[in-house]
Amino acid sequence: MRGVIGQAIERARQEKLIGTALEAAVVLHSDSDVTTKIDKEELEEFLILSDLTIHQGKEASASVTKT
Repeated sequence: MRGVIGQAIERARQEKLIGTALEAAVVLHSDSDVTTKIDKEELEEFLILSDLTIHQGKEASASVTKT
């Protein structure tokens, strides 16, 4: 999960969409049960994000927009 988000943020940085992770609004599609058991705010703090939206999915993926 952290790797998927990290890759999406790095792509957004390279494309000059964002400067830092705190500028990122991340939509995470996760197949992990962890995302249903942990508080969204705790994940935002752990991943150093200002905005995180979580959707359950069959495959882990993330997309980034600027906040």
